[in-house]
Amino acid sequence: MSESGLPYAEQQLEAFLNSPARLSAVRATQLLDSPAEECFDSMTRLATLTLGVPLSYVTVLDADRDYFKSQSGFPEPLATTRELTGRTFCHYAAVGGNVLAIDDTHANPLWADVPSVRSHGVRAFMGMPMTLEGQQIGNFCVADLQPRRWSDKDRDMIMQLAQSTQRELALRVALSRGQIQTQRAEALARAKEELIAVIAHDLRSPLQALDLTLTLLRLGGVEQRDTAIARASTAVLTMRRIADELLSEDHPLTQLLDGPGRVSTRKIASNALDMMRPIAERKQISLVMEHDDDALIAADFGQMLRVFSNIIGNAIKYSSSDSAVCFSCRTVDSTVVYSVSDEGPGMTKTEQQRVFDRGWQGVLGTEEGAGHGLGLAIVKQIVEQHGGSVAVHSTPGAGSRFDVVMPLVT
Repeated sequence: MSESGLPYAEQQLEAFLNSPARLSAVRATQLLDSPAEECFDSMTRLATLTLGVPLSYVTVLDADRDYFKSQSGFPEPLATTRELTGRTFCHYAAVGGNVLAIDDTHANPLWADVPSVRSHGVRAFMGMPMTLEGQQIGNFCVADLQPRRWSDKDRDMIMQLAQSTQRELALRVALSRGQIQTQRAEALARAKEELIAVIAHDLRSPLQALDLTLTLLRLGGVEQRDTAIARASTAVLTMRRIADELLSEDHPLTQLLDGPGRVSTRKIASNALDMMRPIAERKQISLVMEHDDDALIAADFGQMLRVFSNIIGNAIKYSSSDSAVCFSCRTVDSTVVYSVSDEGPGMTKTEQQRVFDRGWQGVLGTEEGAGHGLGLAIVKQIVEQHGGSVAVHSTPGAGSRFDVVMPLVT
């Protein structure tokens, strides 16, 4: 008994109500401010009928209020607002952890001072705490406006109703957490599928270039073997970087592998063209390079090869035989502008607006059934990670040009 004569001191009640673990359990029920539900209302109606009391309710104890998830017999406006602030019998019932039965609130001036006695005329009260994961979250309560001696049978009834309500709450929380776990598992599965698709997409171009180069070497049809070997080495380098990303602790689409370094603009351009040249030659497409004076950009070399192999690969894919794909590089103020131009079918304004969307391929790409619509989305993400930008300029029937703008090293 506290110094005031109440079962618990005010400090104890405040500590109980504001316990982080208890409030976390309360939030987990998702009952606060939720609408009335028949599964709970049927319990409170049963309590009023069985025990012959005018008031029955299920309360959830927040830090500063009692929220009534269900009620039977409440007058207005409490029946509509369904919450009380200030000290209530429910606080004493919950903190005690056992049935709190008061036969006559007026018989003890300490109980008579509880606000609900004065405001709602409560003369008898009985409440059973409900727990979730060991935390007292609320009560199942009944009240009478007349003094009443609560019997053992009454106590057993309120305990059974409280336990039934408590089981419903535990089931709901378990189902909710199960749904969250399912959603997380589905998100991880989608992320895994996306990662596999990205890796497969990025491997396709260097593998194709490597395969064609090695085929020519085996057939003895390549006079400049050093050039062919250099192309194969570039393809292998690209695949090695992709494999390194796959094994990295960081997600490959959100982190640069090694961080930016000082990279020659000419080296990036020439290596990208060399890697893609066997694919272009197979389609009898000319690859043309136009380059200003060499300069330096802050970039990851392997990532930039991914960018230009994707863009050049797209240009080759949509170009007809005997046409040309031009790869130019020029400095403009404090930037370098890479441009890949083709003589393909071009794109409408609507297609240009969606060309960098993940999974989008356009009518022609969908008809051909090649790829997954990931290449240009990857391009945009990598370029923007490097502080650059990428844009498309196209006219239907007159080809397309992709511009990648990167900041120069200052």
